[in-house]
Amino acid sequence: SNSFRCASDRLGFCHCRGCMGAAAATRATGSSSPPDGDALARLRRMWPPATRCTITGLQSDAGQQLNGLSAQVHGLDDKTGRLIVQLRANDTADAWKKLKPENILWDGITFSSGLVNESGEHFKLLDDIRAAVSCAVGALHAGHDVAAAAALHGKQLESKLGEAQGRMPPDDFAVLLSFAEQARSHASQWALYHELRTKPDLKLEGPHGIVNMASTAEKSLAQQVASTMKRAYWDKAREDLARTPPDLSFVLARVEELVETMAGFLPSARRDAFKGRVVDMSILHQQVANNAFDRDSLLDLVQRLAAALMELESPFQSARTKEWLDEVCKRPAPDSLKGFGEEVVRCLAHLFEKCDVLQVEVHNFGLEAIRATRLRDMERDVCTRMVKLRLLSMEVTGPWLATSDHGGNVEVAVIQGVARLATENGALPHERCPELLRLDIQRLHEVQSGLQCVALLGLVAILAAGFLPAGSPPEDVGKVFRAVAQETEKPRPQLDRICEVLEQGIADLRSAQQEPPMDLGRFDESLGALRKCLHEDVPAFRLLHDRARAAFLTALGPPKREVLANCLGESPWCLRFAAHHLSSVVEGTWTFLGEHLRVYGAVYRTLL
Repeated sequence: SNSFRCASDRLGFCHCRGCMGAAAATRATGSSSPPDGDALARLRRMWPPATRCTITGLQSDAGQQLNGLSAQVHGLDDKTGRLIVQLRANDTADAWKKLKPENILWDGITFSSGLVNESGEHFKLLDDIRAAVSCAVGALHAGHDVAAAAALHGKQLESKLGEAQGRMPPDDFAVLLSFAEQARSHASQWALYHELRTKPDLKLEGPHGIVNMASTAEKSLAQQVASTMKRAYWDKAREDLARTPPDLSFVLARVEELVETMAGFLPSARRDAFKGRVVDMSILHQQVANNAFDRDSLLDLVQRLAAALMELESPFQSARTKEWLDEVCKRPAPDSLKGFGEEVVRCLAHLFEKCDVLQVEVHNFGLEAIRATRLRDMERDVCTRMVKLRLLSMEVTGPWLATSDHGGNVEVAVIQGVARLATENGALPHERCPELLRLDIQRLHEVQSGLQCVALLGLVAILAAGFLPAGSPPEDVGKVFRAVAQETEKPRPQLDRICEVLEQGIADLRSAQQEPPMDLGRFDESLGALRKCLHEDVPAFRLLHDRARAAFLTALGPPKREVLANCLGESPWCLRFAAHHLSSVVEGTWTFLGEHLRVYGAVYRTLL
């Protein structure tokens, strides 16, 4: 279940970090909150009857025997959000399995109609929808402008689906709708694993599982969506308990779910004993059936559930649960049936919330282990499935690889290809970015910006050379240029601030060498010239930028080579500091490419 997703995300491709964090929390261990109507509707769109799938990831002894088997989706259990699958065509209903969505893999698109082939009308519509899906997937994580493009492609996708709905049999349209939803789901998972791999400090926070690196706005939105959905569910529960007589079947279902959720944190061999020890469900059923479930029964139940939860929690969270339990036991008994119903809902809602917090803690602990061993594999596996199922086309990547003089070596092909992309004029647009690099397009833009920064530092070196005091130690001059470089690398570099840093640095150098203060009038004239030069149309900047790009291409290789100190020019001598910054750009790019190839090298090899 991916209940807590952005409200605007129906057939579009929302990947804000808040929503991805919530998705990660629910995927990690299964949401402890009951499935809501919106989540169930999305599961029905993703998994219409007759969808072919493969069972995966079951952990029990019996379940492991099913892993790898093909199956067919038969329906959806609305109470649990589990999918009902049929292993063999002649299996009766008692042999069908109910599995969590994360335990089945989609096997691709199959039309129910026998009247079409790959040149028929249905497949032409499928190709149109596949193209819209691919464009939307290609616009992930690439900044404001590309996010707007993703929204546009999402609208185009909805338009194509609307067109298909009017021209296709309902069963075949359901297959197309499933394709679009599966693409969205796979793309979200791919982006999530990539985010986790590339951001070591990323964790989930709070009961809703929101990523800690999300922006304030993203966190607020994800929290609002999650809280609204949960509040709506518990409001419905209050209505049921306010009836005369109250509908206590809600209590039975939620207690069973709480116990199952807590048992799920334990090894399978210990789960049955744990469930039997926490709550005697037969007694609870008798109390409800005989209208004997009163406040004393509630307090006894809550104490048992809380004690079981505290066994699983961290010491900090366990202490907080104990404080809450003591407060509940001290409260005076409610004086009305409505008040009792409110207390039941309040207690159960709090325990579900605590289970959500526990899930996030467990997931964050798991992330640390996964990062070290499995994240590369997980990211690669999802991407490979997307390519295999044609959710992600390689129409840009194939020609891009072929342009390199690689001789069959995938590392050479990719490194040379990235070097070409990074040395293009202007920011690389996402539609021209190879598909396997689209999640890293911001990283490619940073490399492009880094080469511009080298050209800017070259201009600074030329204009500042006449103000540097004679005899200044190179290491001290290097500190000034590093300070300038740090200003240029900020997300929104300010030229005025760069000039201030340069002026202060030169003043400090002159003071250290006991040189008289520089001529500020002449220095201001030099800064004015610097401002006028910062454009590709200006020959001085273009010359330095061209030299920086040429040196970058040579140094990146492969094999990687040393950046020559005079790659931007022999004079003035301080141009070497701009060349030194170019070395750091090459090193950063080389490190990025090494990690990228460790993840996607096998995928690229299938295309050579």
